[in-house]
Amino acid sequence: MAVQPTSFTLDTLLAEVCRPYTAIAREKGLTLVFLAGSVVVRSDRALLARMLSNLVSNAIRYTTAGTVRVRARRRGSQVGLTVEDSGIGIAPDQLTRIFDEFYQVGNPARDRRLGLGLGLATVKRLSDKLELHVAVRSTPGCGSVFELSLALAATADAAHAPSPAHDDGATSRVFAQQVLVVEDDTDSRQALVGLLQTWGCVAHAAPGASGAIELLRSGRCKPDALVVDLRLADGASGIDVIHAIRRATQTNLPAVVVTGDVGSERVLAAQAAGLAVLFKPVRPLQFRAFLNHAFAAQ
Repeated sequence: MAVQPTSFTLDTLLAEVCRPYTAIAREKGLTLVFLAGSVVVRSDRALLARMLSNLVSNAIRYTTAGTVRVRARRRGSQVGLTVEDSGIGIAPDQLTRIFDEFYQVGNPARDRRLGLGLGLATVKRLSDKLELHVAVRSTPGCGSVFELSLALAATADAAHAPSPAHDDGATSRVFAQQVLVVEDDTDSRQALVGLLQTWGCVAHAAPGASGAIELLRSGRCKPDALVVDLRLADGASGIDVIHAIRRATQTNLPAVVVTGDVGSERVLAAQAAGLAVLFKPVRPLQFRAFLNHAFAAQ
């Protein structure tokens, strides 16, 4: 991954990062707020968005009541950016381990339903790549604060930074669109959801048809597009799942099937049904191209 620094408005980036998590926080009874002001910083926008997304996701996961706050404060030529929560906190003896791969606070049994423990490890790798130090302070039972310092854009760069109305992320066709992922493999499902969230999508996920229909009936998910594994558990067909969801929503939702079965009969059947097919491992550029095309046609 090559670092590509640009100048951009921080408040627009925070809006993009926080928007997909607003409904998740609300479902838990939490308040998610962000405060930045019209400040222009210089960094790699996409990589910083991924870092912040992981920090906000973690904060919501480990907070059962109260507020998750993302806040920026100007300090001379730097901007201090913090992600604060009122969650379970982290014991002092665990602070040195939280950035290790596969390490999770409060999950000694390694229950994969609680995630893989890669969120903060990814934050650490990206912070090293961007040369940003991430500081942590925490009190068990009271919450945690993750803080990093960003460089303010030079005056000339700030003058040419995209305004919020013309920011690439804000005008992207995929931004704020709801995408429903149906995938029975936990790792693949989480990877697709994480990728969608970095693009500003509101991503929902289910392991199969029944879970997807339940999401629709609950009203929590009103998808604009579907991403469905072709071969689901118990021999279920992703093609049938797409047809079932389209019937339930009474719309011809754009849909793509993902599969590792190159040239199989199921792939031919999907193509015959007019469905787009992406082969695993899914390439982000191809995936995003499909979504851009699908949303442009709506």
